[in-house]
Amino acid sequence: MPICNGCGEEAATTREHLIHRAVGRAILGDRTLDTEDVRSQLRSGYYRFAGDPVERTHEDVRADWHIQNLLCADCNSGWAMRLEEEAGSNLYGFLHEGAPLDAALVKRWILFFHFKAWLYYSRTEALRQGQLVKLFGMISNPNATVSVPIYVAVLDADPTIWEFSFQTDDRHAAGSPGFLLITHGFVWFVPFEDNAAPPFSAALLADGLTREDVPVISPTALRTVIPPETIEGLTD
Repeated sequence: MPICNGCGEEAATTREHLIHRAVGRAILGDRTLDTEDVRSQLRSGYYRFAGDPVERTHEDVRADWHIQNLLCADCNSGWAMRLEEEAGSNLYGFLHEGAPLDAALVKRWILFFHFKAWLYYSRTEALRQGQLVKLFGMISNPNATVSVPIYVAVLDADPTIWEFSFQTDDRHAAGSPGFLLITHGFVWFVPFEDNAAPPFSAALLADGLTREDVPVISPTALRTVIPPETIEGLTD
């Protein structure tokens, strides 16, 4: 019997989707979308950046796909669902309505997403041993304080072109700066080294942060993280 990475109990695991409906609504900018609407719109045209830190590659991904062997049904429909629904709602307000950011909530969600993205399109049999129990135990706690610094910037570019992308370099690869996620033109950055700043202008996540507090950057500022040919293709 596998061990659930959420609660540490022996239990059958379920499919954990990369993008929850509430997060998909924030990415796509439409609160009215139901689950199938979100998944159908996330089936093509999105990017995962990977490979060597110097000669980066990218590939199209189905952002409606899922990760196996991660969570049991109770965790999937319990704390994980609550986290993504609450974070998705806050993200929607921040991205589209000028609402302030709930930094503690969004930090927990970004770390949760980070590890799901790292496992995306990968073999996950090793997760059946409960390798992420300690980490997910922290993420699942609504009162947890995430000490990892997370930064945000906004691209001076069409947000519908930069709706959703993420970077999945090996965190131990030489020269790999950190994890990067793009949602509707906003760039979220988690450095791999303690206290390392992103290689572009960005604001440190803090409670009450609004769009007006976030630096605006050119897509070309992301060249150290995203393959230049990808940037050129999206900005032509």
